[in-house]
Amino acid sequence: MKKNILSRHFICLLILVFTSISFAQSDYETVQKFKKDCEKIEYQIKNANTADEINLITVNIEELRSKYSRHSELLDKALYPEKYNAMIENLNNLFTLKEEDFNKVEELKTEVSDLNNRVDTLSVMNNELQASLKEIQLLFEKSSRETTKLNDIVSELKIALHKRDVLVMGMIDSLMPPVMRERVLLSSEGQCASGAFSQHFAQVRLPIDQAFFLTRL
Repeated sequence: MKKNILSRHFICLLILVFTSISFAQSDYETVQKFKKDCEKIEYQIKNANTADEINLITVNIEELRSKYSRHSELLDKALYPEKYNAMIENLNNLFTLKEEDFNKVEELKTEVSDLNNRVDTLSVMNNELQASLKEIQLLFEKSSRETTKLNDIVSELKIALHKRDVLVMGMIDSLMPPVMRERVLLSSEGQCASGAFSQHFAQVRLPIDQAFFLTRL
């Protein structure tokens, strides 16, 4: 009888021991799993580079809170001096800093993009201005060449007119005999003849002189 009672007590004791070991092992696994999940979220926070990754971190923190809230007392004891709520709050703080940095980077990217667009616009404007300047330079050079050419033509025309006057006067002198030239110069008839010839000579020069005047306009 006593042996049966002892056997029962022993069996109950073994059950309690194995149960305690099982619970202890389960608690240990819970604590270790919580630590790994926290480390995983910290890694995600440090390496997040897109808006989708940032949003996913928020979801993961909330899932972590919900999953381990019923184990808060166990975690407080196992993580001492750390606390369950403090570790969750630390993840939230890390996330907030990361989110701020991410937003700043996105703002800088937007500003850089705007600056690049402005630089492209200024580059196009600069190219257009350079093209206009080249056109103006070509027009100026063309105008300068034409002005020089026109001046050369005017100079040549002046020389030609002078040669013409000399030639005409030479022809007049050659056509009139020496005696007649003396009489023309001394007589009044010669004066009239000289005046008539001068008028005729002026009529001959007029079209050429008019052409010369037009070239100077």
